[in-house]
Parts: sequence; C-alpha cells; structure tokens
Amino acid sequence: AELSRLLSVYNMSWGAGLIISPFIAGMLASLSVKYPLYAAAVIFFLSLLLMSAAFLYFFRDKNGLYNVKTEGCLPENGRAGDFLRFPAWLGIFVSYSIMGLINNSFPVYAVENIGLGKNQIGIIFFFRSTSNVLGFLLLGFTVRWHFKKRLMIFVFFFLAAAVFLVGRAINPVMLSLLMVFIGLTASYAYSSSAFHCTVYSPRRGMRMAMHEAVISMGLIAGALGGGYVTRYFSFPAACSAVSLLSLSAMSVCAVLLLHYRRKNAVFKPAVQ
Repeated sequence: AELSRLLSVYNMSWGAGLIISPFIAGMLASLSVKYPLYAAAVIFFLSLLLMSAAFLYFFRDKNGLYNVKTEGCLPENGRAGDFLRFPAWLGIFVSYSIMGLINNSFPVYAVENIGLGKNQIGIIFFFRSTSNVLGFLLLGFTVRWHFKKRLMIFVFFFLAAAVFLVGRAINPVMLSLLMVFIGLTASYAYSSSAFHCTVYSPRRGMRMAMHEAVISMGLIAGALGGGYVTRYFSFPAACSAVSLLSLSAMSVCAVLLLHYRRKNAVFKPAVQ
C-alpha cells in the first residue's frame, strides 16, 4: 500500500504539470511568444537546483532509510506480482500507443473533418488529463486492483472499444466522455505497470527504466504508425487499427496468464 501511495504522488505530480502548463504557456504566449520559453528555462533551472539538493540529501543518508532490501521470502502474491509485469508492460504499451495516436493525429482530424475549434480541442484534452490525474489519485489510495489478473485483461477490451468510438464520434460531449474514459484507463495501465514491475523486486531501478522505455516505445509506435495510417487512409482507420492491436494484446495477455496459472496453481514462498 505504501508503494502504491508513493507512486500515486509521483504520477499526480507530472500529471498535474500536464494540466497546468498549457494554461500558463497560453497566458504567457498572449503577451509574447518568447515568454513561454523564458519561463521554461527558469523552471528547468529551479528543477536542477531542487534535484541537486535532493541527490545530496539521499547520498548522505547514513541511517539507510532509503536503502530498500527485498531479500528473503516472497509473500503469497510475490511471484504472481513479479510475473504480472509482463502483461502490465503490454498494457502500458497499448495505452500509450493510443495516447501517441490521439496526441498527434486527433487535433488535425478534429479541425478538418469534424469542424471543432482549437478551444474545443483544448477542453477535450483538458478532460483527458484531469481524469488521468484523478485516476492516479484513486489508485494510489486503494489496493483492490493489486494482482487482479482479470482486470488487466478487461482493460484491453475497454481501450479497444474507447479508441474505436473516438474515430467515429463527432459530438464534442461524446468525445470528452471517451477521453475521460481513456484517461482513467491509461492511469490504471501506468500504475499497474509501475507497481507490478517494482513490488518485491530487488532491481527496481532497472525495472522502472524498462517501464519508461515501454512508454516511449508506445508513444513512438502510436505517433508514427497512427500518423502513417491517418495520412494514407483516415483517422477512423487508424483508430480501428489501434483497437485491433488492443484486442490482439488482450488475447496474448489472456494466454500468458492462463499459462502461468496452470504452471503455478498455488503460489509458494521463495524460502520456506
């Protein structure tokens, strides 16, 4: 539970930045296009000072407060949680492929094909980012979603249905509701990956590096692949392709979990 809360605070911090930064940049840009760049430089400099102070504090930790040891016996769900990182990584790849497609292709499609204004598109993205942060908040203070294999499978179906409908919805209210759903589902995929790849693991740094790498691969795949399909076919076709990807990933996830369940019908501690 403590790990889940810490991850929630971390996720909410960068999620809140995604919500606040467009508003600040917009207000500064209305005064001068250079002001957002100056503000970004100041924020980066302040962040550098803060991170430097934090690193100095942690490296001087003499009591070992921040040294996490996971040697010994794994809890009942330990081995299950360690294995669940694979379907969790698959889920975060699919969810951020959808994010990459929506971030890069949806605004152009919404303006040219649906006739939405820039303000309407901004509001739709605002709802998605806000729901993302609220999802992190909810997941951080609940534990019922930990080690839930069926939920991990159903998430792929929910994502497939949502992105398929995004490619066919023309009403701003409907699009906003779908973005809220995608934001909530993406927050679960992110939290599930971060939690299951680090819980009970003695190599959390390497696992989190892999977690972030999968996110980057998903964003790139969604942006490039989705952009290609959108350019040569249409945005609805790209949404259908990503929806099919999510359903395929759901099948792979189900096979992985079924195989693991048959192989390990009863989880036992690593050390008796």
